[in-house]
Amino acid sequence: MAKLRMVLLVLITVFLLIIAAGVILLFAYGLPQAGESRIPGSATAQGLSAEELQQVLWTSPEIRTNLKTGNLVLVQYAFQLENKKAVSELELRSHQVKDAIISLLQDQTKEDLLSSESSRKLREALQQRLNQFMQTGKVVEVYTVQQIVQ
Repeated sequence: MAKLRMVLLVLITVFLLIIAAGVILLFAYGLPQAGESRIPGSATAQGLSAEELQQVLWTSPEIRTNLKTGNLVLVQYAFQLENKKAVSELELRSHQVKDAIISLLQDQTKEDLLSSESSRKLREALQQRLNQFMQTGKVVEVYTVQQIVQ
C-alpha cells in the first residue's frame, strides 16, 4: 500500500511539473495572434500578408527537360525573395534560373521527384544555387507550382 502511494505521489508531482512548465512557456512566448503562424518559413511567420507576399514572388516559366533516367519532366517554381529589387533582378536573370533548374533536374530520377524528401532537398539546392549569383537580395523560399513526370 505504501508503495502504491509513493508511485501515485511521484506521478502527481511529474504531472504538476509538466503543467507548470507549460504555464511558464505560455507566459514567456504568449499565444499566437489571429493570423499569426509560428511555423518557420511560412509567409505569416515572416510577417507578410498575402498582398505583400505576392510583391516579392517571381514565378519561373514552365520548364521541360529530361531526367537522369530518361523520363520527361515539366516543372514550374515560384521564388520568394527578400525585396522587390531582388524580384526585378531574378527576372533579369531568368536564363540563369532556367539553367540552374535544368542542371539540377538532369541529375534526378523519377523516384527522386516523386519523393517529398528528395523534392524538398531539390528546392533547397535550387535556393542555394540561385543565391550564389543574386546581388540585390536573396531567395527566401522556393515553392513548387507544378511538376509533371512522365
